[in-house]
This record gives sequence, C-alpha cells and structure tokens, in this order.
Amino acid sequence: MVDVLWRRGQADAAIRLEALWNDLATIYSFSLLCGYAIGSFCKDASRIEEVCHEHTHVLGDNMIPGAARHLRAWA
Repeated sequence: MVDVLWRRGQADAAIRLEALWNDLATIYSFSLLCGYAIGSFCKDASRIEEVCHEHTHVLGDNMIPGAARHLRAWA
C-alpha cells in the first residue's frame, strides 16, 4: 500500500502509513515485510530516507543476490 501511495505522488500519506504500522506494533506483536519498487522513488528520491527511517531493517537490491531493483524493508 505504501508503494502505491508513493507512486501516486502521496509521499506524506505513505510515510504516515508506515508510522501507523509502527504504532500498531507497540500494541500487537507482528513482523511486517515490505517491498518497494525503486522506480517508485524516482519522482521524490529525496524522501527515501524518511521511508527507510520507519523500518528497523532495510536491504537494497545490491544486498540481495538476483533481486530486481527493489528495496525490501521490515519492522
């Protein structure tokens, strides 16, 4: 969902949704795996750090053998 919002130019909503997942994690124990197409960030690459900051772990495709151009993150 975050990637969809980002692609639609709604970066603020995407980052807010990430924060809401983090809030929910303070109430319930769960793991959330995310995948983002790097091309989605081309419109507003300056804010990619904000998305990464909302995750406890982030891997770029250069860290994942054989991966397509994606950013994988989880909390």
